[in-house]
Amino acid sequence: NISIRSRAKSIISSQTLQLQRRAYCAIRNPGNPWVVRQLRDVYVRKARYESYRCRSAYKLMEMHEKLNLFQPGQCIVECGAAPGSWTQVLARQLKGPQVPEPARSQALIVAFDLQHIAPVPNAVCLSEVDIRSAQCLASLREALTDRPVDWVLSDMAPSASGERSLDSAVCVELCELALQLCLRLGRPGSGFVCKLWDGAETARLEAPLRRFFTGGVRRVKPPASRGDSAEFYFVARGLQLPSA
Repeated sequence: NISIRSRAKSIISSQTLQLQRRAYCAIRNPGNPWVVRQLRDVYVRKARYESYRCRSAYKLMEMHEKLNLFQPGQCIVECGAAPGSWTQVLARQLKGPQVPEPARSQALIVAFDLQHIAPVPNAVCLSEVDIRSAQCLASLREALTDRPVDWVLSDMAPSASGERSLDSAVCVELCELALQLCLRLGRPGSGFVCKLWDGAETARLEAPLRRFFTGGVRRVKPPASRGDSAEFYFVARGLQLPSA
């Protein structure tokens, strides 16, 4: 749908800028409902204490703890990585001091976003990379040195417009772009994680996921995902690459 694709181009997630604006609002308007919710949110406090850039880190941690997603020495591409909290989780999980050699050296994390990403230790962070461009694939292949990928993760989401059906459709568009990267960069058996906002369009993505991933497709809403949010994640395993 051309109108949806145009919308996707105009509202690709700008999470870093949103966080800056919200921090400014928190200083100027401490009684603001969003600010009050943030101050009461246990995950926000926990992220601050454990030095994660935002609360979304715990969504990935909880999915990993439940489903045992990542293994030592794996190669992972993260789409829409700003501000970098998922990248921090991956770096600590795969490149932390608790990981024995040679698995620690073998692990590779490549994170990219349309926005700027501050460097994350033990990860390759690519800023100002547009997933819709041909240059995106070239940049990733260069960073990966043509190594096949074990997981492609996407926490991408559009800035909410207030029109739930449209936002859900745009979110599906972003997931489809991430899935295409997985099909091009993954190896047989690779996995895929993507965020969606529940809506009529989500079935459009579930069908190809079930076709390409023979190890199963699960719909997951981690505890760190707010109860009043429509977001959930598809976790797909066992990539079966399409025949040439």
